Amino acid sequence: MAEPPRDRWRLPDGRIVVAPLPDGVDGHFGLELRRLVLSLYHQGQSTVRRIVALLLDFRVSISKRQVVRSLARSTPSSPKRSRF
Repeated sequence: MAEPPRDRWRLPDGRIVVAPLPDGVDGHFGLELRRLVLSLYHQGQSTVRRIVALLLDFRVSISKRQVVRSLARSTPSSPKRSRF
């Protein structure tokens, strides 16, 4: 998996400072990849196994667990049911 390009600076004392990740990047995956996973799952009606296989074909190093967590994180909690 490729890391997003970030500026790096070497300070006079020898330490290396790395710029923060861009907005929308959560962990290793950016907003566009999470959007693709969501659309494949909900609109494309793809299974998690097929999504993982597709991303691995695109050389994206991702596990089934990471896809499931991405889907769970983006799904709003279920609404509370009222009792009648």
